[in-house]
Amino acid sequence: MKRIILVRHAHSSWHNDSLPDIDKPLDDRGYQDAHEMGRYLSRKDFSNKLVLASPAVRTLTTALIFAREGLFNQSELRITPALYEATEDKYFESIKGQDDSFQDLFIFGHNPTISLFHNLLVKRKIVDLSPCQVVIIDCSVSSWSEVEAGSGKSSVVVDMTQD
Repeated sequence: MKRIILVRHAHSSWHNDSLPDIDKPLDDRGYQDAHEMGRYLSRKDFSNKLVLASPAVRTLTTALIFAREGLFNQSELRITPALYEATEDKYFESIKGQDDSFQDLFIFGHNPTISLFHNLLVKRKIVDLSPCQVVIIDCSVSSWSEVEAGSGKSSVVVDMTQD
């Protein structure tokens, strides 16, 4: 059994229109939400983990805050350019190439793709993931290369950021 943990980046700031999309930072709420979610998840049992993150500033910052809160070591983080402006197929490709010694795979990404990917993986629709929302998916596979549409058997949405 493998487990995929999808994380939509925390709330971002759009106050500086001159910044390219990839360089948009988190806003104050995003920082607060990421610290809260990182602390919460660090108390959960995740084993032998690998972390993939889009190279966008807001996504990397969210991942690094989770690391700072003790969820994982920065050495477990892999910047994955294919996750920025990605399709669901790029998510599948990014997963299939991973080392099977890892049991838990965190993916820090963007909407709409991260929500669409979840829907394909578990073959059911959910509400689009909100900023800093997390979905934990159990996959009935023994190898990352076996992950495909429908291989996610259950998912749990973790949301601590709603007003």
